[in-house]
Amino acid sequence: MENTDKVNKTSIKKNVKKNGEVVYRIQITLYDKVTHKGNAKVLTFKPNQSSTPKQQEKEAQKYAMEWEDKLKRGESYEGEEMSFADFAEKWLESRKEDLAYSTYIGYVQIVNNKIVPALGRYKVARIKPPVIEKFYKSLVGNLANGSI
Repeated sequence: MENTDKVNKTSIKKNVKKNGEVVYRIQITLYDKVTHKGNAKVLTFKPNQSSTPKQQEKEAQKYAMEWEDKLKRGESYEGEEMSFADFAEKWLESRKEDLAYSTYIGYVQIVNNKIVPALGRYKVARIKPPVIEKFYKSLVGNLANGSI
């Protein structure tokens, strides 16, 4: 069931770079009629360069529709903007129905007691190998090897 309180506008603009590469600039704007708040997302989509122009346009439209749906459901996990703590919370919530209760509780404890305290302040896109290595080293010696 689609939320009728959301109004959306999507624009797709084709751009041909100097090297001949085709990309599409997609802007999706969602406006909530109840809260009067808007949320705009600008994406760049690179279609298969060997496709026909018509196929490329269809690919871009499909990509835009997928993102529109994600934004409407609040499923946009944007690494540039989202902290790992927020991502982890959303991820746990998305897995809740698929896991046995005890497994879910175990995941919540691990995420909230070990992972979020170490990585929660980072933006998802900023978590690079050195950060992960430092986190891993902090676990060695404190947990059994099979638990890491």
